[in-house]
Amino acid sequence: MSAGTDRVSVARRVARPELAAVAEHGLRLRVETLVRAEAGNLLAYFSRRVSPQADAADLLGDTLLVLWRRARSIPDNDDEGRMWMFGIARNVLVTHRRGLSRRLALADRLRDEMSILPNSGALDGRLRATPDDDRLEAVVSAIAELSVSDREIIMLVHCDGFTLVDAGRLLRLRATTARSRYHRARNRLRAIVETALAADQKNFGHDQSSS
Repeated sequence: MSAGTDRVSVARRVARPELAAVAEHGLRLRVETLVRAEAGNLLAYFSRRVSPQADAADLLGDTLLVLWRRARSIPDNDDEGRMWMFGIARNVLVTHRRGLSRRLALADRLRDEMSILPNSGALDGRLRATPDDDRLEAVVSAIAELSVSDREIIMLVHCDGFTLVDAGRLLRLRATTARSRYHRARNRLRAIVETALAADQKNFGHDQSSS
């Protein structure tokens, strides 16, 4: 082996740890950047889905542990990285739910989970969310009446801010299936709210005429 070849070989061996250190530093920065950007969103994601809400912080911690263990699998693209993190969060949530020894009543749990108004896209026309307490209560109660699958796609789109396409990916649905499920869920939600509001107006009118 020539002296030149020896020097190249030695240089490679010396450079290897340095390159590894640079790669590890870059990976750590990548994870820290993602965590700073999405930790609050992940905490809100859990807070809307678990009761008591104190469990949300524990689930976030579990998610971050998995994130660090699987850091080398993080996609380079920021949007894909966000999707990847929420995919981990969903798996953590599924595991948590499977381990529960008991479940709260659906309506009580949703009252704890729903910490924000659905955004104005949740319902069209006169069903758009307003600060009115009666209407908000009608929307929350209506969401509680949806099936688990319908409720989850509504919450992913209108509470967690995912596009319909990304919500479908998180739920492992084809795009066409996600669209049909979403439109079905929205129509059911609208019908339930319309019925509830109509009943409230009828009862209010009856009370007024009786007084």
